Amino acid sequence: MNIVRALEVALPEMPERIVRQTPPKLDPRVIFKEHIENGQPTVLVKLPGSDLLFRFSPLQWRLIQMFDGRSSWAEISARFEQETGTSVLEQDVSELASFLQSNSPLIWKSPLERNITLQEELRSSRKKRRSRQLDFAEITIKTWDDADGYINWLYPKVKFLFTPWFAWTSIGLFALMGWMWAERLGEIWSDSFAFYNFTAKSGNDLIEFWFLFGTMAAIHETAHGLAGKHYGATIEKMGFMLMYFAPSFFCDATQVWILGGRWARIVTAFAGIWLDLVVCFVATVLWWTTAPGMTVHDWAYKAMMVTGIGVSVLNLNPLIKLDGYLIFSEILKEPSLKESSTEYLSAWMRKHIFRLPADVPYVARRKRLFYVIYATLSGMYSYVLLSFLMVVTYHILRSFNPDWAFIPAAAIGAWVFRSRIKLLVKFMKMLYLDKKERLRGWFTPVRSVALAGAIAIAVLVPIWPDFEQGPFLLGPARTAVLRATVPGTVTAVSAREGDMVMAGTPLVRIRNLSLESRSQDAER
Repeated sequence: MNIVRALEVALPEMPERIVRQTPPKLDPRVIFKEHIENGQPTVLVKLPGSDLLFRFSPLQWRLIQMFDGRSSWAEISARFEQETGTSVLEQDVSELASFLQSNSPLIWKSPLERNITLQEELRSSRKKRRSRQLDFAEITIKTWDDADGYINWLYPKVKFLFTPWFAWTSIGLFALMGWMWAERLGEIWSDSFAFYNFTAKSGNDLIEFWFLFGTMAAIHETAHGLAGKHYGATIEKMGFMLMYFAPSFFCDATQVWILGGRWARIVTAFAGIWLDLVVCFVATVLWWTTAPGMTVHDWAYKAMMVTGIGVSVLNLNPLIKLDGYLIFSEILKEPSLKESSTEYLSAWMRKHIFRLPADVPYVARRKRLFYVIYATLSGMYSYVLLSFLMVVTYHILRSFNPDWAFIPAAAIGAWVFRSRIKLLVKFMKMLYLDKKERLRGWFTPVRSVALAGAIAIAVLVPIWPDFEQGPFLLGPARTAVLRATVPGTVTAVSAREGDMVMAGTPLVRIRNLSLESRSQDAER
């Protein structure tokens, strides 16, 4: 019998609120540091092992630090006013403590409290298991909580990666790699489009790409962990996940965002791309110095395509929450750019476009246009990535059955977008209920007939083009064969492909050295 079941038997009627009657105590393992965000001092707080990062004002954090497990609300209120000169009501202290106990892991819990919390979480998970929906943008497959041991083992062996001489040497190597790419830019440009054309890949090609991409992603995330360790962070966990169904790994180096400064955050975010480029340089040298057709040449080229174009370009994109987004957010000093911009655009559209009751969060006037543009582009790009699996499925199945390939592709699309479809349906219902009376008033008999007629015309009148696809061979209407009476070497061509020529027009000039020699001898 496990401890949860034992509590169910021994304490069947014990509610969680009984345990919480004692004054709260801040967990001593909490790490924190004051930073400047948006020009204001902000204390970043995190409990190692949790996924949440909290932001408090210095006064709020000073009040939370007074939760020692012994002092009453009145004592905390009096001590806070004495030390800071700011008064706070006992009721406000109580509400803050209740909020922290219910919504954050920052408050220390005794073994009994943790077990009761676990019991309630298990009960809640059983109820929600059937209705829980996956976020197909990020699906976590496996998590390793002992990642810090792996990073501690590896860091001393590769500590030279963070020395100035290696950084400058790497920049020189990247410049050399850029020259190599420029020398064969046409080949790399065309091959990169062919390599990432998943609609033309076979199943074996997709599997090969999947594993190669996953391997490079593991190296990429290890670099984040090493950079975090270099700046004093504990790497809490690493894991394997599917991001928009592409293989990926993740590394929890978020302690750098607490303990490190702005430069440490940018370096940690950029470390994965930097190491990818180092691997890309090695692959470029192998590709450059080996002959086409060799196994090492082919694999080096694929590694170039993945590290130099795939992983680096994808991660540098600031529209999704990857390395480029983190770097972009640090440069702009907007730690929650995607959430803030999406919330602003959504609320603004609800209020000004759909005329629904909504509270639009305040955003400085100079940022509003940027928020709208960023939220729009970010949302569009995310939907494009989510559509990727549906499009690839359609193109693969089309080669087997072009008439019915859209059915499984549409089914996968519905599966991927089902949570968003439900949100859309919910929004449309709310919009209808809010505008129901106005809609009924607008749909007069005349307008209803006119609208029905317009729909009938759009559906029945053949105004949409109908295309029929099929393979064909393009050939010339007439073919003319040119033959020389004597052998020779072509020295000039007078006509180009596609030119109109008349009968008797010279087309080519040839030279025969033997014939020329005999001609000169005859002239003597």
